[in-house]
Amino acid sequence: MTSPAAPAKDEQQPPTGLGLGAALAAWVALLIVLNVMVQPLVAGAAFVGLVTLAWRAG
Repeated sequence: MTSPAAPAKDEQQPPTGLGLGAALAAWVALLIVLNVMVQPLVAGAAFVGLVTLAWRAG
């Protein structure tokens, strides 16, 4: 009973480390993708807003 338990713990530890690294990498990638996707949307929305204001003022 003790021998299977010890390898099981050893097997669980490296995947946990890899899982944490993969989770961090996924979060960083997600943030980068969101920044790349959101920035043009914000810029486009601001541009449309400025054009609309200029059109209404003109």
